[in-house]
Amino acid sequence: MRLGDRFKVLKDGGVIDRDTHDSLVLLLMRFEEYWHLPINDDNGAGLMTYLALMLMRFKRGEVTAAMSESVYEEIKGNTEAFQKSEKIIDDIESILKIQIPLSERQYLQANLHTILNPDMI
Repeated sequence: MRLGDRFKVLKDGGVIDRDTHDSLVLLLMRFEEYWHLPINDDNGAGLMTYLALMLMRFKRGEVTAAMSESVYEEIKGNTEAFQKSEKIIDDIESILKIQIPLSERQYLQANLHTILNPDMI
């Protein structure tokens, strides 16, 4: 299933609302066209699903718990991918006009690392 179709299924199933659907479509285009990240079902389903659920949590006033410090330190250890993920997350915040809490940033960075550094998986 293509990611665009996945977004539609999530919207039609009531998992995400239309605004979140539209944000995901916008971010997918931004990842591919601006950041030159090859997002597809194989590598991007986790990232895009995480973004969808994160945005819906924000609408409910919820935030996920922080990840284990040791896991986060491992992610930070890959300096190049970590720095790029920071820039991408800053870009997401700017585009969507949101502020992503640290705990959510950590998991978002982990998901971005699967694309930025596929050998890390």
